[in-house]
Amino acid sequence: MKELVKNSKRIGLLVLLAMCVPAFALAATPKSALEEVQMNVSFADLDLNHEAGIERLYQRMRSAAAEACGPSTLREAGSLKALRASQACYKELLDEAVVQVDNAALTKRHFG
Repeated sequence: MKELVKNSKRIGLLVLLAMCVPAFALAATPKSALEEVQMNVSFADLDLNHEAGIERLYQRMRSAAAEACGPSTLREAGSLKALRASQACYKELLDEAVVQVDNAALTKRHFG
């Protein structure tokens, strides 16, 4: 279940991660596997009509998604299962954020 919130100055995404993970793995999963993950990215200061603005926004979004979803290496995650959960969270959150901005250049930058 997802609740998406958008205004002209920032994107707020709430993603409910409904993954079933054994209790011993919860500590290593992104912010706990069953809680909402939120990412707020401000881009009011950017001109999305120029490539530099798109690139800056994309980098902000990637950083925010990485912070929201947790470990990006096996060593940090502690298990392959936790790393995969973190990677799936990152991909889903970033994909949703790009869709919410609804900018053709950003969409092309992200999805190719």
